Amino acid sequence: MQSCDFRFPLPDDASVRQIDPVKGKFDTAEGVLYLEGRDGKVVDLSAYAKLLQRNRFQVEQSTWQVEARSTQPEGGRITIEASGGTAKVHFSYFGDY
Repeated sequence: MQSCDFRFPLPDDASVRQIDPVKGKFDTAEGVLYLEGRDGKVVDLSAYAKLLQRNRFQVEQSTWQVEARSTQPEGGRITIEASGGTAKVHFSYFGDY
């Protein structure tokens, strides 16, 4: 039996405020978590994008959103949206195992 190991880093200066229930089936997982800066400010999306790149993610960034895809293992996707003082992190994984 093989298993997948999709992980993504969170910024050191952020804390998880809430996690929605994770959904999935045999080879998929989807979920949402909400981050806020420890100092009460919104998470710095540019710094988070750089952190993801250092951890082997392909990253595309706009003013309000970061999209990242994992390269090892392939199949992971993260979308981070800033709104108010919270960063909403959508994550999903589709693996062929």
